[in-house]
Amino acid sequence: MVEQELNPGVSRNGFGLSVQELYRVEKIHCEAIEIQNKIIEKLDFVRGEGEVLKGLFNHSIDAFNAYHEAETNFRLELHGLLSSSAMRNIESEVTEANWRFRSNYLNELDEHVDFYAGPCES
Repeated sequence: MVEQELNPGVSRNGFGLSVQELYRVEKIHCEAIEIQNKIIEKLDFVRGEGEVLKGLFNHSIDAFNAYHEAETNFRLELHGLLSSSAMRNIESEVTEANWRFRSNYLNELDEHVDFYAGPCES
């Protein structure tokens, strides 16, 4: 009862909590993807080198995605056989750490792209 008053809407069972965590972390992931897409659109306005920059940026996106997948797989394997709820919690933890870092990085990168894109992009 006390737990529900302190944390209303939060599931009290392992399955529900792990699903809620994945949903919460997915929102962080989606926000980062939106920033990535915004950056890609602006790259055309940087010194006429949009295609080259887009290729390099897409390569960095692929590299980050591969890193995230490898890190998630490593952490799941490290912990061995666990319940599906525990595995979702581990996946959520890794995903939150990686995508929160990525989101912060992309926000900073977006500011740099704005600077180099100049007044052509609003």
